[in-house]
Amino acid sequence: MRGRGNSTWNYPKNPYAFKLDDKAEILGMPKHKRWVLLANWMDRTLLRNRTSFQIAASTGLAWTPNGEFVEVILNGQHIGNYYLCEQVKIDENRLDINDPYDAEDAYSGNPADYGYLLEADDSYDETWKFTTAC
Repeated sequence: MRGRGNSTWNYPKNPYAFKLDDKAEILGMPKHKRWVLLANWMDRTLLRNRTSFQIAASTGLAWTPNGEFVEVILNGQHIGNYYLCEQVKIDENRLDINDPYDAEDAYSGNPADYGYLLEADDSYDETWKFTTAC
């Protein structure tokens, strides 16, 4: 288990990510090793993430993270209500796209044969990054 989030880690209630030793189904969600606990600190209703995911799923997107509300006890201390959900990952049980950087898949040279996972992030700690005025 580790802390997650760039700006959200500095709030009084911290978000977490955790990785299981083996893939497991949790609360009816498809098997996977990687999960996140969203703290929802800035949303006093605790509904913003769940509602956003439900709206996205209703549009017919190929994949939207599933999640459930949980009460979390960490090291014997109750730390609050969290939204346990699937971590965004390229995987057959998550975002099922062809990854151009997958070593098992020879890159065809045709960008249309692949999917791309983009993230808006201002920490600039990744190998491949760019900035834009937008």
